[in-house]
Amino acid sequence: GTKEWIRRFYVYRLISDSLKVMKTVSKDTFRRRFEEGSEDKERVTWAVTEALIERIANRCRERGVSFLLTLIPDQVDIEKDAQVYGLPEQFAEIESHLDVFCSAKKIAFVSPKDCLKERFAEGTAPFYFHMNRHFTPEGNAAFANCLAPSIEQALDRGGEVKNEPGTE
Repeated sequence: GTKEWIRRFYVYRLISDSLKVMKTVSKDTFRRRFEEGSEDKERVTWAVTEALIERIANRCRERGVSFLLTLIPDQVDIEKDAQVYGLPEQFAEIESHLDVFCSAKKIAFVSPKDCLKERFAEGTAPFYFHMNRHFTPEGNAAFANCLAPSIEQALDRGGEVKNEPGTE
């Protein structure tokens, strides 16, 4: 039938096999919750993350490309009284960790958290879907508007960012 014919396509097999691998990996990762990790696991995780960020930043520098790292804040950081299931305490430390690391490595880092908080307080539409960590269309627009000045500045100054997002 049709299924057998489709299964002969390389792209179908590639996607199918990739999805199977992702399913297996995500099940394993989900089983090993973030909070059950030891200090060693957290240290190694940050070391790998930092090495990857630094490698990307260095490659950008070598090629004369501006690199700007940003962090998408979680709903609980922007919307008062928001509840999102499954957020380990360690997530609250990500922004400060990245800020210190990026400052030390001279990597442009911008957190739009304060700008998003201000814009959320001004409006009525939610920036995130209910009990979810994904932006609504309004949240995406606010995020883009908060980052725009920093992106423009980074492009004008060859990747260097001097001020907070959402400011002139």
